[in-house]
Amino acid sequence: FLADGAMEGSAPACTSTTTTTTTSSTTFTSTTATFTSTTTTSTTASSTSTTSATTSTSTTTPIPGSCYPPDVAADAETEGCSGVFPPSGTCMVRCKAGYVGTPTIYTCFLADGAMEGSAPACTSTITTTTTSSTFTSTTTTFTSTTTTSTTASSTSTTSATTSTSTTTPIPGSCYPPDVAADAETEGCSGVFPPSGTCMVNCKAGYVGTPTIY
Repeated sequence: FLADGAMEGSAPACTSTTTTTTTSSTTFTSTTATFTSTTTTSTTASSTSTTSATTSTSTTTPIPGSCYPPDVAADAETEGCSGVFPPSGTCMVRCKAGYVGTPTIYTCFLADGAMEGSAPACTSTITTTTTSSTFTSTTTTFTSTTTTSTTASSTSTTSATTSTSTTTPIPGSCYPPDVAADAETEGCSGVFPPSGTCMVNCKAGYVGTPTIY
């Protein structure tokens, strides 16, 4: 309409022929749960200390005509049993230190024979304690893996931008119209007023009705 002015008109409504696809990707992580139970049993076996009495045999040669001293257990001892003569010689057998019991009397009846009598019943004064202990140790380990589900969504968006023409027009002609990135001009350079026109079309890949400027 005016020399050295901008051409006037309505830009075409351009629609992209390219289909915009939205891709949704979903990732799942499986859960692994491990339950480990370990039971350890330690048993201490009981031990009992038992003292057994053994019999020792005297090999001492007695005085001729006397009796042999009596054989006594390890928990007993004789007193005055050497040089005892028959028919009525006697001596004592008693419990050793650390043992208790009633002393007994042995008698010599025959020359060069063994003295006769009953051994004392000796009991140890040391107390033997038997301990039995059982220990049970249980170790429990619980391992848990948390499930994480992540959804990533990517969207492709096409935007139209407007470019401004900086081309200097022919003196007296109109400036070519500014069009969006999805449109293009046709014959819009060197158009003179008052009734010069040109066409604005949609670019390849877009559809729309061309307009006249």
